[in-house]
Amino acid sequence: MFGKWSIDADGNIIVKKITTQELEVGSQATPSGIAIYDRATKEPVCVYSENGVLKSSVGACGAGNGAATTPQPAAVSQPILDTSIVATTTIPTSTPDTSSSTTPVIDTTTPTTPTIPDAILPAATTTPYL
Repeated sequence: MFGKWSIDADGNIIVKKITTQELEVGSQATPSGIAIYDRATKEPVCVYSENGVLKSSVGACGAGNGAATTPQPAAVSQPILDTSIVATTTIPTSTPDTSSSTTPVIDTTTPTTPTIPDAILPAATTTPYL
């Protein structure tokens, strides 16, 4: 329609935008994926489902002729583990030095009853009979 879409000799539809209610990619007989292009590398990436989990692999999904192929998982960098670092706990093996000690001071004076200042005690009063 006015140069906004076309169908090539291999049956590929070329359009600017697709708006749809449903989209089916592949089939039970030939499962496939969707090729998208990486923004940084500009290379194709195949997005597909495997056992209900979305996965991706580097490269286009088909073999170039539209046939579905099994995508290979993208290389994943493994964390580098530094096994030279080991956590240890050192338990002291010596006992405390008890050769010198301080004799506790014991107060042997007679305890006294604390006194309350008169300013705190209430004054005694009498109530007259009426």
